[in-house]
Amino acid sequence: GIGEQETTQLLTALGEQAPDVSLAAVNGPSSTVISGTPEQVEVVLAACAAAGHRARLIEVDYASHGPQVDRLAEVIREELAGIEPRGTEVAFYSAATGARQDPTGLDARYWFASLRRTVRFAPAVDALLAAGHRVFIEASPHPVLTLALRECGEAADLAAVTVPTLRRDEGGPDRLARSLGEAFAAGLAVDWPRWFAEGPRPRRVALPGYPFQRKRYWLASGTGQRARDTAGARPVDHPLLASVVDLADGGLVLSGRLPSGAAAGRLAGHTVAGQPLVPGAVLVEWALRAADEAGAAHLGEVVLQTPLPLPGPAGAAIQLVVGPADPDGGRELRIFSAPGDRPGGAAEDWLCHAVGALEPGPPAPAAPGPDGPWPPPGAESLECSVLYERAAAGGYGFGPEFQGVRALWREGADLLAELVLPERARADGPSDGPEFGIHPVLLDAAVQPALLTDPAEGPVWLPFAWQGVTLWATGAERVRVRLSPHGSDGAGDVRELRVTVTDPAGAPVLSAESVVLRRATAELLRTAADRPAHDRPARRRAPVRPVAAAAGRAADWPGRLAAAAPAERRRLVRELVRGHAATVLGQDDPRVLRVDVPFKELGFTSLTAVELRDRLVAATGLRLPAAVVFRHPTLEALAGRLERELAAPSAPAGRDGGTAATGADPVRTALDGLESALAGTAVPDTERDAVTARLETLLAAWRTRSTAAAGAGTADRLQSASADQLLDFIDNELGTPLDVRPRPSR
Repeated sequence: GIGEQETTQLLTALGEQAPDVSLAAVNGPSSTVISGTPEQVEVVLAACAAAGHRARLIEVDYASHGPQVDRLAEVIREELAGIEPRGTEVAFYSAATGARQDPTGLDARYWFASLRRTVRFAPAVDALLAAGHRVFIEASPHPVLTLALRECGEAADLAAVTVPTLRRDEGGPDRLARSLGEAFAAGLAVDWPRWFAEGPRPRRVALPGYPFQRKRYWLASGTGQRARDTAGARPVDHPLLASVVDLADGGLVLSGRLPSGAAAGRLAGHTVAGQPLVPGAVLVEWALRAADEAGAAHLGEVVLQTPLPLPGPAGAAIQLVVGPADPDGGRELRIFSAPGDRPGGAAEDWLCHAVGALEPGPPAPAAPGPDGPWPPPGAESLECSVLYERAAAGGYGFGPEFQGVRALWREGADLLAELVLPERARADGPSDGPEFGIHPVLLDAAVQPALLTDPAEGPVWLPFAWQGVTLWATGAERVRVRLSPHGSDGAGDVRELRVTVTDPAGAPVLSAESVVLRRATAELLRTAADRPAHDRPARRRAPVRPVAAAAGRAADWPGRLAAAAPAERRRLVRELVRGHAATVLGQDDPRVLRVDVPFKELGFTSLTAVELRDRLVAATGLRLPAAVVFRHPTLEALAGRLERELAAPSAPAGRDGGTAATGADPVRTALDGLESALAGTAVPDTERDAVTARLETLLAAWRTRSTAAAGAGTADRLQSASADQLLDFIDNELGTPLDVRPRPSR
């Protein structure tokens, strides 16, 4: 939705196209209502859709809060002329004025104005908040203003509680009693004896004055699902992850065990081209748990690199390697697996399945949940069977335990779904055992509607990169989901969706700012299911080629570009991108790569696209999203993106801590002059030794000062560097190409 100012601007811009449409209500910072004739309201709805604003039609058959009410002015005043308002001890805040109102002024003129003018609900709530009120009870047959009330509280940065009374299809005393309980839990005094006056009085239950103590008596699984504690490890309460070890460099490693396909009842129903594969949602849930253990607020991103098949009888060992915090508090994440019978073997036994980043600081605000009828009026109902039939036709299989979509709708470009954790997935394991933050089966079902991104029969779309993921609540078993197109324009082989998961009451459960999808081609499905991941050739780190290594350190780029002419600036960035692209593709000569040819035609896959992104991040110091290559589908387009960011005044310094060229320009200018003087002046032999000694003295003094200022910083960075960061340092500083496969810490 949009706020009051944006709505007013929209109506003003439409002008004579919707002259009789009025701003009917201001319910919240991003919630407004308009009124007018049906034809003109449709014009405004179309304008909202074109501008990307969410809007829906409220089905009413009477006029209010607009010019159409004017013809009733005299009738209303005459009918209400006999009203004699009185004062009251209870403070009265008016949604007609948006402020506290003297009840003695509620005469016929007030009530006509209340029906004719804009409803000022949000200002009235703001006034109540300013007066110190923190609990709001919505007395209605179904809560419709809860979201608006929450938005007002969040905008004021105040912790306000909203309590409903009744709900649709829940209008009896049980629902009202539950609402009274919610009010009591929010701190309000409830007259319970009056509530139970006509029935048997309930018995008070004494609660313990200490937290509940729980002890498990279930025998450990014979498959070794939970790994044995090791020295320095602390347990993790999770179905698949058993322990976490804090490392000396500030990082940590979570270890666990994936049971064999026969024992993994909750996962065995997920297949690709007939091959049981661990859903990507499992790795996302693991990453969320790693963020929780590391104290990170949310998951910045996780990119799925290599499919993880369900293991054989020996199971598979799992490691989540979390790096030390960088200066901004962010951490790198890598997810590995190894054969269960060789969990402590050589580096070649470990295979990386996903990489990601854990972010500090407060997460983005939760997206609003459904603020009205569910499903929304006008939403097109879809058959759930179509979803699973299309998936099966595309080679993607969901067993009964993975078919959690119970209802499905399309609202404009958005897909809406109602999900339930299947009983077979819910019943797998003891009821008092460890739980997932969000069950992977439910998380997988949340993105299953993305398979129907195309309204007509089309390809299967599979998620491979998640960004901005926050888990707001745990233990959900029944949720509502909205998938909204986001970022990319929907063309080509990649699409992006924003995912919002709420409980049936509209409270947030999980949100993802972006989920990147790619087409599930026959070749992709066949490759994913071809053979077990540990039987494939190891993917090794390619050596840094001279062209890419010569591109310069991150700190050099803002200064170099600032000093270059526009044409030279474009050429420098284009060659930077082309050089790293050639390195990723194994091309010796970057010039063979045309800058106007799509990355897909150059031979890039989702995996190599992410590798190119990683190299450009390391080279420039910029923060680039995982899908940056897909959003800018040619070398020229990607170079344009980098040029704009590197040329910006806020372009970050690089990893060696250097400054932009502006601070060093006088020194460089003087050095240029010195170089010219030395080259163009004939120095007599009798003075050459003296000049040489002077130059060496200056150089020694410069080195001493630079070492004192920066040496400790370099040593600290090397002390806390990850394996990949050390390799980058060696590649760039020593110029030695290495071919080393990354391995998890142990």
